[in-house]
Amino acid sequence: MLEEKPKPKVILYARVSTKKQEEYLKNQIRRLEEYANSQGWQYEVIHEIASGVNENRRGLLKLLNKIKRGEVEKVVIELS
Repeated sequence: MLEEKPKPKVILYARVSTKKQEEYLKNQIRRLEEYANSQGWQYEVIHEIASGVNENRRGLLKLLNKIKRGEVEKVVIELS
């Protein structure tokens, strides 16, 4: 019998507004992962390049759906 993997309970959410900021996005993800690893958390990263004004962002909607399904205990972001 295959053992089912537990779903991540911690989501690391990273976003930048433009493609020009892609390097910053990579660094943001690295810092979030370093923090999550230091806490010993199992996590999933959701990231995207999209304007914060747009509420229909693919990554944001994915995050909100996971929260609605009860799959998330914590959301970790980086404030700039």
